[in-house]
Amino acid sequence: MNWDAIGAVGELVGAIAVLITLVYLAIQVKAMGDMNQKIAIDGTYTKFNDMRQSLFQDPEVASLILNGLNNPDELNSRDQFRFMLFCETLFLNGEQFWLLMDRRLDNERIINTMKYYAYFIDTPGGRAFWQHPQSMNLTQEYRKMIEEQDHEGIDRFDLSQEI
Repeated sequence: MNWDAIGAVGELVGAIAVLITLVYLAIQVKAMGDMNQKIAIDGTYTKFNDMRQSLFQDPEVASLILNGLNNPDELNSRDQFRFMLFCETLFLNGEQFWLLMDRRLDNERIINTMKYYAYFIDTPGGRAFWQHPQSMNLTQEYRKMIEEQDHEGIDRFDLSQEI
């Protein structure tokens, strides 16, 4: 065997090793990206669940939200402020969720969530928030996407009930 043949075999082995390394790295990068997305989505759901927990643990907060949704003009300035902060937090969490899902609107979970937001902004208080300057913290693209959702048939719960 001559040196040229040995060199060619060495180059071939080196090229195969580089290819195997690149495939391995691509698999690892994809796995890490998937894991990071799952961690971020879990964090978003934790925020949603924390908001829900405050509603069922504190009747005053639940009452404030229901009154804000149905009769926003009847809230005093302190409660209007609290209601707007709640709405802003709700929608900022939703926007984060939407962004984390890479805006894949064919995903059933994100579609259902966005339809709920469309239903929410169709209440008197939701409209008041949507027109309030605090809602302008949301991106125009996200706002447009929510406004375009058809929320007919969304039957989450009756937001007109007084507690």
